[in-house]
Amino acid sequence: MNCPACQVALPDDAVFCGHCGSALRRERACARCGRDNAPEMRFCLGCGASLATSGVGFPVLSQSADIQHLTWQQEEPAWLADLAQAYLGEGRQDEAERTASEALALAQARGLELHELRAWYALARVVIRTDAARARDALARAAALVERTHAHAYAPFLSLERAELARLLDDETTYRRELREAHRLFTAMGATGHAERIEALSQREI
Repeated sequence: MNCPACQVALPDDAVFCGHCGSALRRERACARCGRDNAPEMRFCLGCGASLATSGVGFPVLSQSADIQHLTWQQEEPAWLADLAQAYLGEGRQDEAERTASEALALAQARGLELHELRAWYALARVVIRTDAARARDALARAAALVERTHAHAYAPFLSLERAELARLLDDETTYRRELREAHRLFTAMGATGHAERIEALSQREI
């Protein structure tokens, strides 16, 4: 299997990534009763509630308190970046922006470049409709981190956000170019579902 954060190949029984330290198996905490559920579960085993809006999952840990604390320190910026996007999906713009900024500050303070990348990406998504200049800067910083960390799995997602920014600015040339690049990258990765979705988008008027 590959690490979902940095795409490094790992043994199937790995619990943490040996390259970036990310936890590999995540359970989903039910928003209603708090019970942890396996990632593939759609409804809570404890109360039957839908897990679709249960928020960001937390890693399954059975290690010592010291290891758990270390993992929390490493993973907190990533969880906050995901939480920012969840807030965005709920229309909670102020909370989304504040949480993305907090994720970014923590990742930078702790020297976690992969999580800093995720935080810049989350911030770009959060502000893309309210502050085009800030979104463009966030995407540029994320792209620089992709090159520095070799986390190329993020590259097509950045192209998609650049396309969305261009669409909002009525820049059809850039919109089409970034969609083509995202399609190329997803196809090269074997992510055919994403590639097909982008192909459908490219048929629409801006």
